[in-house]
Amino acid sequence: MQTADDVLELLNEFEGPVSEKWSDRVAVAFETLTDSERSLIHWLFVEGLTQAECAANADISVAGIKKRRERMLVKLRKVLL
Repeated sequence: MQTADDVLELLNEFEGPVSEKWSDRVAVAFETLTDSERSLIHWLFVEGLTQAECAANADISVAGIKKRRERMLVKLRKVLL
């Protein structure tokens, strides 16, 4: 089974021009996420916050953030791969 890091590495290694089809798939994948999952993506991958900082923002434990991150990446993986 692929880990979350494997999926992120796969996305980072995507070569060639970004096609409309690929961007459509990403848009559909993001629609499957809840608002809190989208916020977590923003905090982790856009703002570069640590899991501890995300936990403070969401007012939950670091373990809760880890679990949400894994579930969120599984959802995205199902739609994208």
